[in-house]
Amino acid sequence: MTRFHGMALLLASLICLAGVSNAQTVCGKSLSTIDCVAAQLEIQNLVAQMLIYYDHQDYDHMMALFTEDAYYSSPTRGDHKGRADIRKAMADRPATRLTRHIVSNLVLNVLDATNAEGSSYVTGYLSDQGWPFKKEVPQEGPPAVGDYRFKFKKVGGAWKISEKITQPVFSGIILK
Repeated sequence: MTRFHGMALLLASLICLAGVSNAQTVCGKSLSTIDCVAAQLEIQNLVAQMLIYYDHQDYDHMMALFTEDAYYSSPTRGDHKGRADIRKAMADRPATRLTRHIVSNLVLNVLDATNAEGSSYVTGYLSDQGWPFKKEVPQEGPPAVGDYRFKFKKVGGAWKISEKITQPVFSGIILK
């Protein structure tokens, strides 16, 4: 690690520990604070990337963020095991569906150097007449609000999603 990267991680850890971040981290006893904060930042980015790929219907890149044997559970997509099965479920989404998933209150528990778990709130907005995105479209119904529960594994030096479970809380509009 270069001196610059070390300083950047230290600064990031101080910001996170000061409560500026939207995330909270619990660290396993076997990890240094720097390693734990680095894992947190990588996992936060992983969750954001996954949802951006999902919202932009870039399912191939989305699937690369999951472990080969990942488990995926959604009230609209059902339960799926493995990248291929999850990818097949994504193909069932309407081609014109425009979505935005907003994640907040992300809490991460970095268990050790290769395992972590987390939870967050999610607010979902959608329109079935907005993709591909060209201009602003009306939202269909109220937003749906739920909880995400995650498990993460570090595979080949990169954090991946090994489990993602969506639990609805406030129904809003949910279309198949």
